[in-house]
Order: sequence, then C-alpha cells, then structure tokens
Amino acid sequence: MKKLIISMVLAICWLCAISFSKEKFSASEEKLAKNTGEVTTVDTSLYCFTIKDQEGTETKFFTSPMKIRMISPGENIQVGYKKTTDGQLKALNIKQVKEKKKGKKTEKQGKKHSSP
Repeated sequence: MKKLIISMVLAICWLCAISFSKEKFSASEEKLAKNTGEVTTVDTSLYCFTIKDQEGTETKFFTSPMKIRMISPGENIQVGYKKTTDGQLKALNIKQVKEKKKGKKTEKQGKKHSSP
C-alpha cells in the first residue's frame, strides 16, 4: 500500500514538472517586439524608462527592479518587449547598442613589397 501511494505521489510530481517546463518553453519561444533608441528618462521608483528612436518617437517601458539599474539616460539600447493586457509595454530584454563610428573606411594595404 505504501508503494502505491509513493508511486502516485511521484507520478503527480512528474506530471506537474512537465507541465511547468512546457509553459516556460512556449513563453521563451514567443517573439518579442523590438525598439531601439536613446534612453531619455529613467524612473527607478516606478521601474520605468523612456527611449527616443531615430524618428523622434518617445516610447515608455516598464521593467524589473534589477533591469532598471542597468539603464542610464543617454545610452543607446535595444528593447525586446511585449504589450501587457492593460496596454503597457513590458521590457523583457534590454541590450546596449554600440554606436557605429561615422568616418571613412580604412583601406587594406595590399601593396606587394618587391625584394631587392
């Protein structure tokens, strides 16, 4: 009788573990919308920040207390986000974007040196 009860408890735990792993897997596969721009404001008390994209459009995002610490005004970032049920934009991925240097491309020197 004890073996039967232990087997049933283990089976239930195993099924629960499988269902939780499937939920996490499907959520991670969901594609996020992306926006890139310069951080204009950061509110650490409300865990929100605003970025201004190249067209000049400002967009406000909410994020976690840990991620808000990584953001500073003036930084260029890419935000992966999704819209919540109440219409707010939840920033899930935040990456710093390296600024591309504007300048002339250096040419490779392909000169062959002749031996004397």
